[in-house]
Amino acid sequence: MKVLALEYDLEPLYLCPKSLCAKENGLWEERHEENDNNLFESGCYALMVNGFSSNLYFAENVQENSHLQSALKSLPGCNFSIITTMSFTVDQSGNQTSYTEGFALLLNKDDDNKKIKENLIAHLDTNRVKFNISRIFNKGNTMWYKEYSDNDSLQQEIEVVAVKQPKCHPAYNKRETNSVYHDQARVQSVLDTFKSMNEVQELKEIYDGKMLNIKPLKRDHPIIVIEGLDATGKSTLTENLAKRLNGCARKSPQDCVLHLRKTFDSHFQLLRRAYYAIGNYAFAAQVLHDAQSGPVVCDRFWHSTAAYAIATDVKVGDETHLPPARHWVYSWPPDLLKPDIVILLTISDELRRCRLEGRNTEKTDEEIRMEKSRLFRQRIAEVYKRMDNPALVELDASGSAEELCNKAVELLSDKHIITI
Repeated sequence: MKVLALEYDLEPLYLCPKSLCAKENGLWEERHEENDNNLFESGCYALMVNGFSSNLYFAENVQENSHLQSALKSLPGCNFSIITTMSFTVDQSGNQTSYTEGFALLLNKDDDNKKIKENLIAHLDTNRVKFNISRIFNKGNTMWYKEYSDNDSLQQEIEVVAVKQPKCHPAYNKRETNSVYHDQARVQSVLDTFKSMNEVQELKEIYDGKMLNIKPLKRDHPIIVIEGLDATGKSTLTENLAKRLNGCARKSPQDCVLHLRKTFDSHFQLLRRAYYAIGNYAFAAQVLHDAQSGPVVCDRFWHSTAAYAIATDVKVGDETHLPPARHWVYSWPPDLLKPDIVILLTISDELRRCRLEGRNTEKTDEEIRMEKSRLFRQRIAEVYKRMDNPALVELDASGSAEELCNKAVELLSDKHIITI
C-alpha cells in the first residue's frame, strides 16, 4: 500500500489509504487538523507526476526526476503552482519498503483536467522524460487518489485521509535513498553512475591522483574543525587559531576542485553532495599528512556536508520533520578520518545578517535560500545540534576576532586538545 506526502512550505501533508487507519489495522494514526480534508474543495485537485522507475537504481531515478522538474518548469501555459512530493509503500506490518520523489501540479476547478493532462503528457514525451501520473481530489467531504495506467485509463479510486507524520522522514529509512554519504564506496558508486559527464570524469581524475591510504587513522598532532552557518566567523577563526597554535589552516573544498563547484552546485542534490563527499575523503588525506608535523585547523568538514544535505533532503517544515536524535544519519562515517574536536560557532541571526551584508562575494544558492527561509535555517541549526560521534561543541562567536580566538584556545585547553 502506498503512502503519499504533498510537501507544502510549512509542513508536508501525509496521506494514506483510509484502510490503513482502520481500528483493526491501525498502522497509521489519522490526523484531524482543520481543513485537512478540504485542501481540494470546490473542485480543486492535484495532478501528481514522478520520474521514478523500478528498473533503475535510486541515483538514476533521481536524475530522471531532475529532468522531469526541468520539463515541468518549461510546460507551456504553466500558471499553476508546482510543489514537491514523496511517496513510499508499506507492507502489512507497516514497514516501509520503497521510496520515490516527484511533483504535484496544484490545479483549481476551472482548469481542464483532461486538456492539462494531455498537454503534460505531450510535453514530457517531446522532452523524452519518463513519468508516472496520478491524481488527488475531493469528492464530497473526502479525499481520493487515482493512478493512471500505461494506456491512460484510471485505475481504482482509493479513499485517502490525512495522517500524522512518521517517526522518521521516509528518505532516511535506508542509507541509499538520501544524499548523505557514510562511506567512500557509495560516493564512488554514485559518481561511477554518472561517469559519462565531463565534470564527473574530471573530478574523479583529480581525486584519483590525490587519494592516499590513510589507514590506520592516526595522527601526531590534533585536528580541529570549525563549523557554523555562513558569516559566523569560521574562516577568520581558522586562520587566527592556526597561527596561534603554530599549525596549518585548511579549507574544504580544496582549491584544486573549486573550479568545478559551481557546475556541481547546479546539479541535482544526490550528485551535488557526491562532489562534497568525495572531497571530504581527499581532504582527510591532506589533513592527515599535515597533522604529522603540527596542529591542523579545518574550515568545514563532513558535518557541513551532512547538515546541508539533511536540511535539503527534508525539503519543507521545521526541525520536527528531521530524522530523530541519535539516528544513524548524524554519526561520522566510520571510514573517514575523525577530528579531535569540532567547534560550532554560533551568533544571533541579526548579527549574521549584518556580516553578510558587508560581504562582497558571490553567494551560493544555499546561502541565498538560508537568508530567505527561516525554516531552512532552523533545520540546519538543529542538525548541527543532533550530530554525534563526534558531537559539536558550541562556541559563542559574537565578539571580536581576537576574543573568539582566545575563547577557542581556552576551550581546546579545557578539553585537553592542546597544552597552553
